Amino acid sequence: MQSSLYVSMKSIISLLEAVDYHTLETIQCRILLTFYEMGHGMFHIASISIAACSRQARLIGLHKTVIDSSGDGMAEGLLEEKRRAWWVCLNMDRFVTLCSGDGVLGTPNSKSEDLLPMDDGLWLRNIVPMPTPTELTLATSYSVRVGQFARECQVSNLIALVIRHVFDPSPDSRFQAEEALQLERTLSALYPVLMDEQIKFGKYCAALGMCTNALFMLLNDAEKRDGKDVLSAMEPLSTQIVVFSSRLFGDGEGIDYGTLSPYIPLSLYQAAVVQSRLYRRTGERCYGEALLTLKRLLGYFNKRWLVAGFCLDALEAENPVLLPS
Repeated sequence: MQSSLYVSMKSIISLLEAVDYHTLETIQCRILLTFYEMGHGMFHIASISIAACSRQARLIGLHKTVIDSSGDGMAEGLLEEKRRAWWVCLNMDRFVTLCSGDGVLGTPNSKSEDLLPMDDGLWLRNIVPMPTPTELTLATSYSVRVGQFARECQVSNLIALVIRHVFDPSPDSRFQAEEALQLERTLSALYPVLMDEQIKFGKYCAALGMCTNALFMLLNDAEKRDGKDVLSAMEPLSTQIVVFSSRLFGDGEGIDYGTLSPYIPLSLYQAAVVQSRLYRRTGERCYGEALLTLKRLLGYFNKRWLVAGFCLDALEAENPVLLPS
């Protein structure tokens, strides 16, 4: 994964940075490199990369595109491209932070009035409508149909709240417990919406992967904080992942491995850990079969992303942890 091409690209990026060369294209290049690092399980390296990417994005003003629909006369297509690049930085920052277990974000918190990316279908067809008073914002209700990328942005905002809740907890234990319950309810209510949208939009599932990881983190944090066995609380989510992922990725022959999402393997791994624990506790056959199904799906993802292979290796441990470092 740390190939000569990868090392060369990292060197070129460092050279451009050294000569103070900052453009939208260099940021997009950084995004692709970070995406590569994330997909191959190099989360600590990816956290450094996305932080640098986000700082460079702020340097050229990409963060302003989510609060300004005019772009000071900028062409609509370029304005949308910059806005999408900024949202990618925010979303990846939150996911990588969630996976690396650090808890320090390299991007600021989003605001409810921030503008969401436009519909993906229109963007892919190079159709950029003029801004209207009805533009979608981060505060848009989850019941409103938005594009796959826009939904990812809404979920990443919830991820930021989960990260703060877990890594910077309130000293008020009652408030902490109430906040955890509210976050869990919100993410759980959103989960069916995300599954339905993935069936309609395709198999990328970034929003679903983020939501799943956040829910498992909340439940795992409750177990560590309160000393409670929350395995039974994790069982429904884990089972949902087995059913849904089997439906979406179950046919190995029909998978386009080049388009598999790097946001999914950790969700499959966490579900597999839960199924493994349930199988050892109860001996029920359904949990053993679900575990084998998830391992098979991780094997598919391992043909594209090495992070899935690391997850498979972790599952071979005597007592695999829910959130591998």
